Amino acid sequence: MGLWWIYRDGTVLVRKVLQHCWSGITAVSLMLVIMCCCIVPHVAAAQPPKAGAQGSQGTLTANITDPQNLLGSHVGAVTDAIQDTEHATGVHVRLLYVTSFDQSGNPDKWASNVLESSRPKPNTVLLAVATKDGNLVVAVSANSENWLRKQSTVDDLSQAALAPIADSNTPDWVESAQALMRQVKEQKHNKDQRVVIYCAVIAAAVVLLVVIGLVWYLLKHKRRHPQHGFSKHSGNVKA
Repeated sequence: MGLWWIYRDGTVLVRKVLQHCWSGITAVSLMLVIMCCCIVPHVAAAQPPKAGAQGSQGTLTANITDPQNLLGSHVGAVTDAIQDTEHATGVHVRLLYVTSFDQSGNPDKWASNVLESSRPKPNTVLLAVATKDGNLVVAVSANSENWLRKQSTVDDLSQAALAPIADSNTPDWVESAQALMRQVKEQKHNKDQRVVIYCAVIAAAVVLLVVIGLVWYLLKHKRRHPQHGFSKHSGNVKA
């Protein structure tokens, strides 16, 4: 009987303790929920805009930085052209539109530093335009192939991109970017043609050497082993 009362009292005591603990846990959980509700909106508001944002305020993607919204509603067409150029030539095109380059006095170096700081993929071309300064620079990543890093190629790309915006009254920013990419394709096509011609010349030279070697071998073999013919000799017959 005494043991039953101890058991009952112990059960009641444990139950009360658990009730107090549960109340405490509930209160703490409620406080945490309230704190999360207050903190999460502030954290979300503090997050920077993600790449891929597009709107009336401009465009920011992995390939296009256009805070002035110069490309306008043609961003999709330019993005498709970038993807098509990459697929056709293996060249990654980036577009950067700013109001002004820094005051270093060397836009080429500035654009190159900007490009290299992003750790670009091989064969990456950056078109950087300073709209306020009226300046345009084409930079090619240092890990690109020789044909793309050639100064003549860079000059042709710059000229192609500059022509549509040379008229400051009605600059065509979309055509400027697309002209650059068309020139990339043309340069790649010319490079491939040169490779084909080079390989054809090498192949022709090899074939010619083989023919010359074969003829030389046959002539030399003929001298060493002349053909022996049969000759008839008449003799005097004594009667």
